[in-house]
Amino acid sequence: MPQRIFVVDDLPDFLELMQDVLSLEGYEIHTFPSVSAAVQAAEEIAPDLVITDLRLRGESGFDLLHAFQNKVETRQTPIIVCTAATMDVEERAEMLPGDNVRVVYKPFDMSDLLAQVRDLLQHSATP
Repeated sequence: MPQRIFVVDDLPDFLELMQDVLSLEGYEIHTFPSVSAAVQAAEEIAPDLVITDLRLRGESGFDLLHAFQNKVETRQTPIIVCTAATMDVEERAEMLPGDNVRVVYKPFDMSDLLAQVRDLLQHSATP
C-alpha cells in the first residue's frame, strides 16, 4: 500500500506539480486548497505525511500545525512546511517542534524536497 501524502496549498499549479512529482515516486497524493479541507479529510484518511505552505488565503500553515498537533490521531504525522516566508518561520519557531516538522524554503530543488519526504517517512515508520 503506498504511503499517503497530503499537499495543502492555495495555488493550483503547485498542487498539480506536487501531484505529478510525488505520484511518480509511488506515493498516494491527496491535494487540498485549504487547511480546513485537509484537517477534515484527515479524520477519514490518515496521512503518512503532510506538505503545506504557510501563507494560504484566509488561513495559515500554522493553523494546520496547530490542528494536527492537538489531535492524538495526527500528532505524530510528519509535516514539511514549504514557504518563502522566512520571517514568519523565525517569529513562530515554537510552532515547529520536534523532529517531525521540517521547513523547506522556496524556491527549492525538487530533489531536496524528495529527500526530506523520504527521510521523514522512513523515520516515522521506525518504531
